[in-house]
Amino acid sequence: MGKWYMLSGLSLLVATLLGIFGQQLTIFVHEAAPIVPPLVYLLIFTATSLFLYFMMPVTVFRMRKNTKGFEKLFIGLLALTFMIGLPVILWEAYVLSGWLDATFS
Repeated sequence: MGKWYMLSGLSLLVATLLGIFGQQLTIFVHEAAPIVPPLVYLLIFTATSLFLYFMMPVTVFRMRKNTKGFEKLFIGLLALTFMIGLPVILWEAYVLSGWLDATFS
């Protein structure tokens, strides 16, 4: 059961960092490898972050096998994921819309 806690915590951390610092990471990677347009890098980082956030309930649900009091644990971790994930996803949408507007206008 400990590996699922570690996996869900690491997933939440990586998704949050990719969501918050995706724009800076995009600029850094584009300067290192300017072959691909920066919007593609930003889309990859955003999609990865969203995938990790949406996989969090699945990961938490996998912990249910031998866990007593699973309902409280599931609701608590799900609430934590939404409390952290929702602002980050809104920030990602704001940044991505700015890049799309600058690219196609």
